[in-house]
Amino acid sequence: MATNTFRSRDVFEDDVSPPEAVFGALARAGDRVSRLDERVRACGFSEGWNARAEVRAVLGAMASDGALVHPEDLILHDLGADTRPPEASVAQARHLLHARRKARRAGPELLSWGGLAWLGGLARNAPPPGGRPTTRIEGSRVVIHGYAALAAFFEALSKGNSDSPRAGVEDCLAVLDVVGAPPLLQAAALAEAWRVVDPLPRQRALGPLAAALWLRATGQFTAGLFPLEVALRRRPIPGRLAWAPIEERLVFWLGQFELAAELELEELIRLGHQKALIERKAAGGRRNNRGPDLARLAVASPVLTTELIARGLSITPQASLQLVKRMDGVLHEITGRSRYRVWRL
Repeated sequence: MATNTFRSRDVFEDDVSPPEAVFGALARAGDRVSRLDERVRACGFSEGWNARAEVRAVLGAMASDGALVHPEDLILHDLGADTRPPEASVAQARHLLHARRKARRAGPELLSWGGLAWLGGLARNAPPPGGRPTTRIEGSRVVIHGYAALAAFFEALSKGNSDSPRAGVEDCLAVLDVVGAPPLLQAAALAEAWRVVDPLPRQRALGPLAAALWLRATGQFTAGLFPLEVALRRRPIPGRLAWAPIEERLVFWLGQFELAAELELEELIRLGHQKALIERKAAGGRRNNRGPDLARLAVASPVLTTELIARGLSITPQASLQLVKRMDGVLHEITGRSRYRVWRL
């Protein structure tokens, strides 16, 4: 027990050590998140993983909000290749997918009311590039550091002082100004604060997205935007969490980070196996064989169409179809039709 207390004081800049459950959950989640970050950056196909993780994160966010969206429906609608008008949930998922793409291209300036409002479609213009604006509500809400500050933050948050969407968003983001707490614990606290305040009921997915932006801004996960939402699909938020003590709520969100990292590590391994398989399938042949180029394109993109292959490899659509036929058994057709076909690994 003494060892755990010593270690927690090394991490937290105060004399108030977190409960053992919180510290243990933080250690496990930090290990898994760091491992995923290293594996993605070293895998050689990080762009392909990011493109697929965006889709999985969107599907998880929609599922946590009570809407089940089929991945093929989302992908086809995003490509403009759907054959019928999309359902409202599919259109909403596409907006969220575009928001994640915009967030991946931007910086820490999105961790503000202006940035999140732009991502949610509530503002036309993005905030100017730069650092994250400091968000302090009511002047000196947080006057102590470390884990004790988090407890004080949620005690103030439970009083419900937010009287507008902007005030609610800034109340949630105020947890990022707590000094001395590990960034991963702050990200978990931000996700819980967003659940408690619910400042944008039609944009609930912005909470986990803001937590992912914080991990990237603090260097905890630099391979992309951490897809916390994939854990919400596997392990939904329990109703009892609303009445649980803050320690239990933080443990739940840290467990979600751990679960999401484990699921994505499994997906990374699967994608690596598929990459090796399609590369073996594409090897050999004539000197001007374009199979290896198609293999690289298939790994980098979550889906393939004849137009995308023709444009990416500078060949004709008919030649694209011939290449795809060579990859039979590795590329799977997901449309089930004769025209405007789409394949994926």
